[in-house]
Amino acid sequence: IGIAAIVAQHFGVPVVFASAVGGDAFGQMLLAGCREAGMDTSCMLVREGARSGSYISIMDDANDMLIGMSDMDVLGAVSPEHIRRMAEKINACGVCVTDANLEPRTLEALCEAARVPVFLDTVSCAKAFIGCFDTVKPNRMELEALTDIPADTEAGLRRGCEVLLQKGVRRLFVSLGAEGLHYQDAEGRVIRRASRPFPMVN
Repeated sequence: IGIAAIVAQHFGVPVVFASAVGGDAFGQMLLAGCREAGMDTSCMLVREGARSGSYISIMDDANDMLIGMSDMDVLGAVSPEHIRRMAEKINACGVCVTDANLEPRTLEALCEAARVPVFLDTVSCAKAFIGCFDTVKPNRMELEALTDIPADTEAGLRRGCEVLLQKGVRRLFVSLGAEGLHYQDAEGRVIRRASRPFPMVN
């Protein structure tokens, strides 16, 4: 979600960045960087004594992830109560973008509080209330986990998307790794785009 915030800010879209960081050097660096970029950090929580979130992934020669490891315990500080306190800020925005590193009960509270479209970069923990989200961006494995439908064929991919659309999701962007992207929406549009080769940067 940090990447989404950076891209939005780059194109001149005002950003309210709401998350939690530790009181460590990484947390202070993140806050300073966000403020320098012009982001509103008034909804950020700082947990003294906690580690800021971190993530590392190992990619193969096709740029597909082989393994990923993360430490996001600090995000437990973003509680349903904090979401409700932020509701006015959330609803003053045009759209709310989140991921599933938040606890399920916090994601549910976000869906209840938001009066604007909520976009989810998903994992399967949101399965029970996936229909609350306007736009969802799973990969192929996450789509299978959300629908219990194999997505290794074009037909299976479309069926899985249709299940989520019937639950209330309006737009789906399914990442297919080296194969590109599958888009499907509630208006019946289906678009497939091949990926563009790009050099890996360590």
